[in-house]
Amino acid sequence: MRIVVLGSGMMGRAIAYDLGCYSNFENITVIDRDRKILKSVENDLKNQEINYDILNVEKKDEVKEYFTNFDIVISAVPYKFNFDLAKIAIETYTHFLDLGGNNKI
Repeated sequence: MRIVVLGSGMMGRAIAYDLGCYSNFENITVIDRDRKILKSVENDLKNQEINYDILNVEKKDEVKEYFTNFDIVISAVPYKFNFDLAKIAIETYTHFLDLGGNNKI
């Protein structure tokens, strides 16, 4: 199975670390819109078999295309994006997990 972590901040970094250490996914990818932060995560997790890519979750068409390449998406981006990301996951038949935080939905 293929899994992607959206966001490479503190939570995304921790999720990627755990996936790299304790899972057997055939493909683990971390994405972020900020190349500098993504590079920092790549340096921290250099002994892990993890792929890294640039993507802005605000570009819905690109996100939709990206989701079709993965079985599971874990969102570690700010919760304000998760409603739209969840709708895209439904459209692309992609399992979706977010960290919560939006009590209005």
